[in-house]
Amino acid sequence: MQMPRLLRTAQFRYAVGAALLFAFLSSILGAFLYYGVRDGMEHQLKEYIRTETSHLMGDYQDQGIDELVHDIRERVERTPSPRMLYVVEAPTGRRIFDRIDLPKQDGWSRIMRDDRPDIILNTVLLEDGYWLGVGAEARGQYEFSRAFRHFLILAMGGIVLLSAVAGLLISQRFLARLKRFNIFAARVGEGDLSVRMPTEGMGEDLRPLADTVNRMLEQIEILLDDVRHTSVSIAHDLRTPLGHLRQTLESLTAYQSGAEARIKCEKAIAELDSILATFSSLLKIGELESGSAKVRADHVKLSELLEALAEAYAPVAEEAGQVLFAHITPSVKVSGDRNLLVQLFSNLLENAVRHAGAGAEIEVFLRREAGAAICGVSDSGPGIPRASQVDMLKPFRRMDASRSTRGSGLGLSLVRSIAARHEAELSLKNNAPGLVVELIFPKSY
Repeated sequence: MQMPRLLRTAQFRYAVGAALLFAFLSSILGAFLYYGVRDGMEHQLKEYIRTETSHLMGDYQDQGIDELVHDIRERVERTPSPRMLYVVEAPTGRRIFDRIDLPKQDGWSRIMRDDRPDIILNTVLLEDGYWLGVGAEARGQYEFSRAFRHFLILAMGGIVLLSAVAGLLISQRFLARLKRFNIFAARVGEGDLSVRMPTEGMGEDLRPLADTVNRMLEQIEILLDDVRHTSVSIAHDLRTPLGHLRQTLESLTAYQSGAEARIKCEKAIAELDSILATFSSLLKIGELESGSAKVRADHVKLSELLEALAEAYAPVAEEAGQVLFAHITPSVKVSGDRNLLVQLFSNLLENAVRHAGAGAEIEVFLRREAGAAICGVSDSGPGIPRASQVDMLKPFRRMDASRSTRGSGLGLSLVRSIAARHEAELSLKNNAPGLVVELIFPKSY
């Protein structure tokens, strides 16, 4: 099971890591505090035991073991519980007062007990083989340890929990910023260079980045506008003199008496027509991609349009040794510009006739699925390799790398631009053999 995206962000991991580090350092500080307080309490308890032992030893040295036992009995009877612990052990091993096993050595010892406070004990070897033990329960240490452990668990749990909540809030805020970045990047990826990265609420850490990216986009937009304007200007400036040249050559054919001269003039006119068609396609692509071209939004009878084009191109395909047929669902309409759609499908049919080769079958199809109109042109020719299909939609890209055949490589590029302005999805598919150029208009009538 995959963790939620919020918990997988770097900010959340950093917050949790910082919380764990803070908890670790707090534990070290707590350990120093704990042992410092515990040692202080133990030292205070030992001082109290040491004082009591000194008093008893004074009585023992003055009047002997009997007086020592008498003094201890008075202390036991007089002091309510909890009281100090006393042990007198005879050489025979008999113990009176508290039943505690005395270690057979002078000095301090600690008797560990489960679920009860430990006993701090001071043992003294008396004359005649007697042992005196004076001690007390380390109840203060015991209660302090329990309270401190409980507090430490609550404190560490609270630190980690609050840090995790803080990490979630920080991550959520970061993801909100990231979402804005993703929306911005998606629009730029779709070709909208007029969009700018938002700077409000970004903070001082991200605002310089947003400003830099916005300046970069402004510069790119200016450069692309310059390139587009230059291309359009070149096309306009060259189309006019080329048009005049064509008219001059056309007029010359009327004055040429020789058949050879007439043929050369007609060939020159055909070449100029090809050049003018290339410039017209470049201008149309530039206008469509820049948004300056006006695209009508009429209800176009797509079924009738495709039937008319199939009928018009059938003789052309037959002359090229091909067969053109149509499978068209009747009465399908889409919203768009009829002239541009005629140009789109004419380009597809001309490409199919030109590149499919003799003996190929060409199909014009249109069907309706889930409210969308799916249409296009397919052929059984050599097709386009899958690795080259995306490149073929770019201007001046041709399968003939040597460019020995006629054509400018603008047909599919113009088809792509017209489809984009109609919000139609364009795709190239293998027909095994051949190529399928498919368009999906999301809404049909």
